[in-house]
Amino acid sequence: MRGFRQQKQHILRVFTLRIFTVVLLLALLALLKGGWNVYQKQREAYVHKINAEAKLDELVDRKRQLQAEVLHLKSNRGIEEEMRQQFEVAREGEGLIIIVDRPSPEGEEGVVKGKEWWRPVWPW
Repeated sequence: MRGFRQQKQHILRVFTLRIFTVVLLLALLALLKGGWNVYQKQREAYVHKINAEAKLDELVDRKRQLQAEVLHLKSNRGIEEEMRQQFEVAREGEGLIIIVDRPSPEGEEGVVKGKEWWRPVWPW
């Protein structure tokens, strides 16, 4: 009888140990899954942080540009330049000067064309 009882207790211990092991493995898996989710969220937050910092730098640069433009437009010269640019106006008495390149002599063009007679045949 004792042998049967000891054998029954041994089987019960082994069964209990296996159940306990399975429960511990399930708990470990749950903890690992939670840890993995936290890791993924941390990586995502890091990427968002980098993007936000880059956007902030862009906005700070844009603010500096706008402040410089506003400062320029507060001066009389800045107002005048902006009016000239947007409305194409001139002061009374100002004229327009157009600078044109001198036409090249025809003899020189003929020489250049004469040197390149082979281009249509060999394009390189």
